[in-house]
Amino acid sequence: MEEEERKLSTKEWILCIGGIVVLTLLMILPPTFRILFDEDEMVMPSPSSTPPSSEPTDAPGVEEPEPPVENYEKVVCSRSGEGASLYQESLEVTFFHDSQSLKKVSYQSTKMYDLSNPASLDAYQRTLSICSPVPLYYRNVLGFTYECDASSSTITTVQTYDLSSFTNTTVTNDEGGYEVLTTSYFLNQNVDVARLGLENEGYYCHSVE
Repeated sequence: MEEEERKLSTKEWILCIGGIVVLTLLMILPPTFRILFDEDEMVMPSPSSTPPSSEPTDAPGVEEPEPPVENYEKVVCSRSGEGASLYQESLEVTFFHDSQSLKKVSYQSTKMYDLSNPASLDAYQRTLSICSPVPLYYRNVLGFTYECDASSSTITTVQTYDLSSFTNTTVTNDEGGYEVLTTSYFLNQNVDVARLGLENEGYYCHSVE
């Protein structure tokens, strides 16, 4: 009888120890699994939650071609002090050439207005109205560019003709009037001939490297 009671006490002891071990595992394992799962989510986020990368890729692609560099030589011809009833004007013509063959020509006009004169002021304001922004009817002409810069009483305009693509053109301005865009020079014309013609008109010409 005492032996059975001793065996029963031993079983109870084993069950008690086992219960303690099970309770200990139940307390330790859930936090451990939670930490492991959290680390997995940090290391391997789901594809749907990954934001698109904004960094530029190094994958090879088609590079945009750079615009051709125009290494033209230049001849600049100028004449100043042109008197008019509404303004004083200085003129400058620039020939862009390659081995004496004319490629482009630009006309620069700088007009100084007397704003105390009502007629001169009116002319200044009319010219200023097409200075900024450049009118659309100028921007749509192939081979032609128009630039304008204005100060308090002076307006400088530059008309440039690319002789490889420009043809004489008539444009209609915003007021319904007509303006002829034209140049007397042509592609591959000898620049010395063009220069001589202006020098005979009183221009001073010099080459620019």
